[in-house]
Formats: sequence, structure tokens, C-alpha cells
Amino acid sequence: MTRPPQRKRGQGRKSKPKQVRPRPNENADPKVGKRGAKRKSARAPRVHRPQSATIRTQVKLGRRNAAKTIPGPNLRLPLLPNEHDNAVIRRLSTASLGSLTVDQFSRLLRKDGRGDDRQTIATLRRMLIRVYVLAADTRRRARAAQGQIDLAKRALASVKAALRALGEVRPKRQRGVSGLFGSPLDDIKGTEELNEFGSSCWQLQFDLVPIAQALDHLITAEIKKPRSSKRGERKKRLRILVEELAKWWSSATKRSIAPYVWAKRLDNAPAIVVSRSGVFVELAQALFFEVDQFTPSEVISAITNVHESQAQK
Repeated sequence: MTRPPQRKRGQGRKSKPKQVRPRPNENADPKVGKRGAKRKSARAPRVHRPQSATIRTQVKLGRRNAAKTIPGPNLRLPLLPNEHDNAVIRRLSTASLGSLTVDQFSRLLRKDGRGDDRQTIATLRRMLIRVYVLAADTRRRARAAQGQIDLAKRALASVKAALRALGEVRPKRQRGVSGLFGSPLDDIKGTEELNEFGSSCWQLQFDLVPIAQALDHLITAEIKKPRSSKRGERKKRLRILVEELAKWWSSATKRSIAPYVWAKRLDNAPAIVVSRSGVFVELAQALFFEVDQFTPSEVISAITNVHESQAQK
């Protein structure tokens, strides 16, 4: 009986890797690695931020920035000075397309007269938002009220009086041009010396000079601006909104804003206007009455004034 050949050492067997026990760390946490211990996550805790449908950003008023406002889920709304304008723009941008009465006037932008096209409704709303932005910019650049100008003139007079009073704080022989040459040579008693308080007032006098000049130039430039109306009254918010809407209406539809007047004739008396109607009147009421907070009578009155002012030109 033959014996099987003897295997050499390490031949035909897989050698097991030598296991090395890790050295215990004295500073390690004893709970780590044990069963039931909570694992510490290296990730930072996740912060859940509420995502709003619209974002409001401060936008500098102007005609270029007005064209960038497009309704949509990720719209960056312009932040206007008037909160009523912001509320209207927010509603025009967040309301579902076709849910507002003003959306039906998108048919005026299509040749087939359809008023249910979502893209056309979005275009109409973008134009209406632009109307509000342009109206806010027009009000911002308009001539200031006469009361504001009078108050600025009083402030300028007060600054000039302060300049004169600060100049009188200095000694008499160092006021005006003579003060540039320093203290007088014959001041033996030292009564004409310039102390620290007088020197500080002198510096404040120099600091007020450019402020007075800037205020004077500002008042002069504001007075040169044309008045908004012949009566000298500033145009209100609705009047400027109707004017901007009329500009867009004329360029987009090539139609007139003249309303149809329904009047009742009387014997030996002038006719009484019963109502005014028209497509532009309906559009203005749908925007300024249903979306904004003006009454229908205020909207019709503003349309009449704008139409009469355009007819006089």
C-alpha cells in the first residue's frame, strides 16, 4: 500500500491572514461599537425651508426692468414703494391662468379671438404688471408737491442761517476773509484768539457749505420740472395707471380708448350722461376694480379725464 505524497509546508493550503487586535483607545467613547448604541451621523442636520411660489426682490424702477417681470411659478416680483401695487402684482402673478376676469381680454391679442390660450393670458398679465411698474416709476419721477418744495426752501434758509451763526462764533477780527490770515498781530491781551470750540464751529461751517449747495441745486432742478396738470395738482395713482394702460392699449390693439356715452336728452336742458361703456372701460374695471381696490365710478372718471386730455393735444 503506497502512501500519498507528503505535502510540503504551505503547499495546497490557504494561509489565513494573521488577525491583529486593535489597541484600545483610552479617549474613545465606550458606547461606540456596542450593540444598541446610537450611531453618530457626520452629516449636518438638514434644515427644511418653506419654498414659496414667488420671490420678492428689490428692483430699481425703470422701463428696462419692467419688461423682465413674467408670470410663472418662479417669478421674481418687483418690490414697489406702494403696497397696493405689490398686492396687485402678486395676485396677477400667482392666480391661476384663466381665473381672473381680466384674463378674457387676452382675446384682443389673438387674431382668432380666442381668450382661453394660456400663453396669451400669461403675456397679457406680463403686460399688466409692466403697466403697474411703469406707473410707479412715473410717479417717482414726477414733480414734487408744492408743499414739499416749500419745506425744502425753509430747510435751506435754516442751513444758511446756521452758516451765518457758526461764523459769528469766531472772534470778530477773525471772521470772514480776515480769519484766513490767523490771529491779529496787535492782540496783546489775547481776546481775539481762536479757541478749540471756535475752531470746531469753523470746521462745521465748512462741512455745511456743500450740504447747502446740494439742497439749493435740488430745489432748483425740482422747480424746473413741468407740472403734471394745469391746475397745479399732482396726478393721483389711478390717473397715472389709466394713462399707462391707455398707452399699452393704443400700441397693442390700435384702438381708441374713447368710451361709448349713453345719455338722456331733456327738453330745454343739457343731456344727462347715464353711463359709459366700451371694451377699454371693461378692461380697466376688470383690472382696477376687481384686482385693485378702486370703485367703478372712479375708474370711469379717470378714463374720461385721460380721454379729454388726449383729445386736447
